[in-house]
Amino acid sequence: MIRQGIIRLFLVELKMEWITRMKYIMASIGDFVVFTVTFLAVTFVAPVSAVNSTYHTNQGLLLIMIGYMFWNLGVVAMDIGTQVIESAAKSGILEIEM
Repeated sequence: MIRQGIIRLFLVELKMEWITRMKYIMASIGDFVVFTVTFLAVTFVAPVSAVNSTYHTNQGLLLIMIGYMFWNLGVVAMDIGTQVIESAAKSGILEIEM
């Protein structure tokens, strides 16, 4: 029962996110392009030898990719956080939440 509710909740949130993304298709395409170009730049331009010598390893590209992943998560988290704060401020409930 609870498991079905969680799955249903996940599917509803996924559907709402998809609808929102389709409303702002140019922003979604822009996000995709920015993250793809950044990923390619990090993959092909990053100084792997410098990372290898700094951390005394041969896994420099892996460390760079992990750093990119955490950077990406940080950017997404800040974006969501600012959207929530902006939405609360516009609706007038920001002071109540704080």
